[in-house]
Amino acid sequence: MGSYIPADVLPNLHKYAYKGVDKSLTSKYILNPFWTWFVTLWPLSVAPNTITLSGLSIIFLNFATLLYNDPEYLTQSGGVSLPSWIYFSFAIGLFLYQSFDAIDGKQARRTGMAGPLGEMFDHGCDAMNTTLEAVLACHALNLGRSWWTVVSQVATLATFYLTTWEEYHTGQLYLGRFSGPVEGILMICAIFTISGIYGCALLLLLRATPC
Repeated sequence: MGSYIPADVLPNLHKYAYKGVDKSLTSKYILNPFWTWFVTLWPLSVAPNTITLSGLSIIFLNFATLLYNDPEYLTQSGGVSLPSWIYFSFAIGLFLYQSFDAIDGKQARRTGMAGPLGEMFDHGCDAMNTTLEAVLACHALNLGRSWWTVVSQVATLATFYLTTWEEYHTGQLYLGRFSGPVEGILMICAIFTISGIYGCALLLLLRATPC
């Protein structure tokens, strides 16, 4: 821990308490009621970090599926067409990750296990998911080995970094009426679904015709 967190700031870790603001109407009226019900399905014996790691494991499985079926990341434009079920599994996997990520904090409060280390573990998993999902989404968009994929990855990670930096200075995580963790994820789920149905979502979005 000492090499990751400087010793002089370790005392601040014990003072940390999560504070968040979520202005999303989708989250308030649709997703949060679902998450409140979903967390009740988990026994109190399940640790919050177990839920977090379970969600990330699903994303790892999705990424491993992509590596197995298109190891060179050629996409459909490069002559590699993935079966529809793979894109559908990406959509389901990402939605489950979003749900697991949302309820781990609720589970922590249910079990009395809420703490700064759990929050740090959660953010670490979010960072890995953000990286992998950008790769999966660009594949679904048929961007392949192009600069657009690189730009998308940089933009996605920059947004994640700046949001975390803002939380560091303001003391709270602020999510507006449209945010990546809520509407952004749902949009990517929609892209995966469209790719599963039509084959390449990017050309569909540009030309409004099936690929």
